[in-house]
Amino acid sequence: MKQFRLKSELIWMKKESGIEIYHGNNCLNTSINTDDNEAFFSFLQFISTPKTSEEINDYTLISQTQKDDILLFLENKGYGYWISGTVEPLTRTEMFVNTFPQKFYQDYEIKVSEQRIIIIGLGTAGSYLVEVLGKLKFNHFVLIDGDCVKKKI
Repeated sequence: MKQFRLKSELIWMKKESGIEIYHGNNCLNTSINTDDNEAFFSFLQFISTPKTSEEINDYTLISQTQKDDILLFLENKGYGYWISGTVEPLTRTEMFVNTFPQKFYQDYEIKVSEQRIIIIGLGTAGSYLVEVLGKLKFNHFVLIDGDCVKKKI
């Protein structure tokens, strides 16, 4: 079953001047103005948790045409997307990647899994770097360290 997921991690805020996206981030902050910002924001609140097409169709505070236009706008801007299958809570990494404009964790995961990383030196910083990059789904490493490990008696 397909569900629409709004990227609520973008931090949406209703203001007098319109609806702010990336509220609090001066570099990415964007505003949306519609004929009815109140209705638009109410619909955003409704879809802030993933909703099926049927659930969206049952939402009666705006017309079907308005709902279709909003969903298309959100998809085109990368502010929301349709997902299939069971909706699981997002991990911290998924939420982090989804905060970037036009970036989706699914695309990120594919691209990252194909990357090769060389780490020179596996002391304190290098060893932690391998761990952190592994958690971010990087999985092809070349590790170089000239130290020798010797047993001392």
